[in-house]
Amino acid sequence: MKINCDIEFALYGLMMLSSQSFDRMEEFKDMAMHNKIECAISDLKKFRPALYEEYKDELQKLWMFKEYRNMICHRRMVVNEDLTTYKFLYFDRYNGQVDQLAEVYPIDKTLDTITLYYKLFVTLTELNSKLIGLTNFPLK
Repeated sequence: MKINCDIEFALYGLMMLSSQSFDRMEEFKDMAMHNKIECAISDLKKFRPALYEEYKDELQKLWMFKEYRNMICHRRMVVNEDLTTYKFLYFDRYNGQVDQLAEVYPIDKTLDTITLYYKLFVTLTELNSKLIGLTNFPLK
C-alpha cells in the first residue's frame, strides 16, 4: 500500500506541476485511480509535450500498476501455510451466480512486482523534479 501512496503523490505532482496550477487539488482527492492516471498523463501531454514524449513508455506502466493495485485493495489476502504463497479471496459472478473465488500468487513474484513499481515511482519522481525545474511559481 505504501507504493500506492507514493505513486499517487507522484501523480498529484504531475498534474499540478504540468499545468502550474493547484486549482484542481480538491478534485484530485475525490478522483478514482483511473482518473488520476488519465489526468496526469493528459496534463503532461498538453502542457509539457516534450517531457510526455520522453516518459510516455514509463507512463503506460501506470495502467498495469492500477490493475495490480485494485487487486490488492479490493480483495482479502491470506498467506498460505507454506509461507511461500498467498491467495486473494474475492467475490465475483460466475455463470450468473455470485461465488467466492481465490487466486494464488507466489511471494517472490510479488516482491518482483513491488520492485518494478518502486522503479516506476523513482522514474515519476525524476519527472516531477524536471517539472519543478520548469515551474514559474514558488513552491514552499
